[in-house]
Amino acid sequence: MDPMTAEPDTRAPDTRPLDVHVAIADMARRLAAGGPRELSTVLDDLVAGAVHNIDGAEEASISIAGRKRTLVTEAATGELAQLHSEIQNSNGQGPCLSAIWDQPVVRIDDLRDETRWPQYTPDARAAIPFRSILSLRLFTATDSFGSLTLFATPPEAFSPDVEEIASIFAAHATAAWASAVRGAQYADALASRDIIAQAKGMVMERFHIDALAAFALLSRLSQDTNTRVIDVARQLIDAETADPAPA
Repeated sequence: MDPMTAEPDTRAPDTRPLDVHVAIADMARRLAAGGPRELSTVLDDLVAGAVHNIDGAEEASISIAGRKRTLVTEAATGELAQLHSEIQNSNGQGPCLSAIWDQPVVRIDDLRDETRWPQYTPDARAAIPFRSILSLRLFTATDSFGSLTLFATPPEAFSPDVEEIASIFAAHATAAWASAVRGAQYADALASRDIIAQAKGMVMERFHIDALAAFALLSRLSQDTNTRVIDVARQLIDAETADPAPA
């Protein structure tokens, strides 16, 4: 065929990887820009976003490291993902624990052929239908580590390309998690400031002193009772509300 007269190739180029990157980045921006939100809601959105954006993922979970090499599941798309954490806790081993403590990415291509965790594997085979598992380390907003884990029923569901996408998602998940924690801390700080201001106003009115003297009194009460200033303020407000001064 003459190349000058050949019909142009109208097939759309394969832009899926770029589209996935953009979708994941957009999701992270939405979570970060949505204003203060409950951390549990953000984590629920993250595991749902993992299933939506990562090819082959049927369920997902986010766990953090607990005491004595255990997992605390913070969010999961289904009961099976939660059960998977319980199996690892019972046996003290498994892919999520290894991702947190040993190596940042752990992939199981076929659970039926897995031999790395002899106590965990038989229980996992018996309890969950997933044969492919991909677990990636997360750096939480605190000093602890966490893991994002993906599950799929077919074997070899997570190729190296999917693993790369999942790693990018995990990085964005870490950022969204940290942003949610900062937002919660900021909201708590604002609430604490308002409570202390209210208690300070009560002290000023009752003892006819200025703001500096009122805060100094709250601080002295905090030191004398080994109680945080915010807790002293709450106790004063609760006492005032429960037993108002007679008219």
